[in-house]
Amino acid sequence: MNRVFQSGEVIKARVTEAPFIFHYGIIVYCNEDVYILHNPFMIGPSIDTVSDFFKNRYFVKSYGKLINESDEQILAKFNSIKDRKYSTFKFNCEDFVNVMIGYLRFQSGKIQLMFVILITFILIVIALNSMINQKKTA
Repeated sequence: MNRVFQSGEVIKARVTEAPFIFHYGIIVYCNEDVYILHNPFMIGPSIDTVSDFFKNRYFVKSYGKLINESDEQILAKFNSIKDRKYSTFKFNCEDFVNVMIGYLRFQSGKIQLMFVILITFILIVIALNSMINQKKTA
């Protein structure tokens, strides 16, 4: 990735294996190296190099510098929440970014996930009902 990031910048990436899933991170510099703070699925708050972060993701967009604090302050805030456990419904990557920037900016994919689960459930019920009706007529 040849893009130049700025500290406190919030980025959005697409997961390579699941292109309908987005992931968010926050840029921070440490000893002139660039890192991305993020909250990966089932892992919890993490800090990765840019190259590690983009091994299975690709850049979609930047929301600009949403944290106007020093790298030290950003890392201190990260350290204060790094032991929180990942939760799809309570503390996912969007929730992590919202906590880090200090206000609600990113809406979680929870609503979309619940919609997909509901539609899947409805389709399963319809399929099962159809199978039952076919057996009754046979």
